[in-house]
This record gives sequence, C-alpha cells and structure tokens, in this order.
Amino acid sequence: MKRLLPLALLAAAPFFSGCSSLGEVKSWLGIKPASTEYGPFSASPKDVWEATRDVLADMDYTFAKSERSEWKMESRWNSYGSDFSHENHRYRVTVELEEAGNGTLMNLLVEHEANTGTDPIRPSEADWAGEGADEDMQNEIVYRVRKKIAGLEHGDIFQKTYDRLDKEDNTERPKAPDYGNGK
Repeated sequence: MKRLLPLALLAAAPFFSGCSSLGEVKSWLGIKPASTEYGPFSASPKDVWEATRDVLADMDYTFAKSERSEWKMESRWNSYGSDFSHENHRYRVTVELEEAGNGTLMNLLVEHEANTGTDPIRPSEADWAGEGADEDMQNEIVYRVRKKIAGLEHGDIFQKTYDRLDKEDNTERPKAPDYGNGK
C-alpha cells in the first residue's frame, strides 16, 4: 500500500502540472465551489423566488435552468471585461430555496472564472480558470433580494431599517443658525 501512493502521485502529476491553484484543479475536474446559506427570509419561497428572479434579471442574467417546483435556478455565464471581443471575467449564479419553519432559506453560489489566455488575434479561444465563489457578488444579490422583499412589506428584518430611514428623510430638519454676514 505504501508503494502505491507515490506511484499514484507520479501518475497524476502530468494532469496537475499546468494548474497553479486549487480553484483551477476543481474547475478542471468540474467541481463547483460550495454554496453559502442566507436567511431565513420571512417571506414565502414563492416571494423569495420572484424577488431573486427579478434581481438577477435586473443584473442582466439569463437562466439556463429554472425549476420552480424544486425552487432551483441557474443562470448562464455572464461576461464582463476587456477591450477585445472576448471578456476577461464571467459569473454564473446558482440558487436553491428551501422552506424553514415560517421562512425561507437561500443557498446561493456565484461562480467566478477569469480568462487567463485571451489571444487578441483569436479571441474565440479562451482559457477559463475557476476563481472560486465571489462572496461580494453573493452579498450584493442577497442585499437586493432583501430590499425587494422589504418593498413588498413582508416584514423582513430590513423593513424596519427602510421605515426608519424613510421617516428620517421625511422629517423637517432644523435650520442652521444664521450668524449674519457681519455687516
């Protein structure tokens, strides 16, 4: 058994010699990063589903898979980036919802890939490498979904904040003292 491990590592070395990170290895093997759980949202799965689809559509995502009966959706790759005809970064969003008591939990993953080998002469040839999950984008999506749900007045935790800020905006502020111009 001790002799087989070095042989297995030696046999696998050519496959991993071009990969510089664990993310690239996972991407090459087709392994997705782990999703992050958000919530619970106080809205029903139907309302969270609709708010999430609206938010992703507002962010210019289109859907490759959308199974409302199972509360699962996956977007197509959305690319952003370079001056050439091929982009430098792309993102894909995967969402799964599940009921939790009187609320809804959201499992969210925003996969990020970078194009490390764009050739300006042949931009259709790309070398996409997995960069893992983009937590900032995930947090932005959750923030927008919560904001949309709060707008539906479902009593989400952010509703109280929006009500307070709206009240502050509508109150008349005291005027600054007029010290005159000294004449």
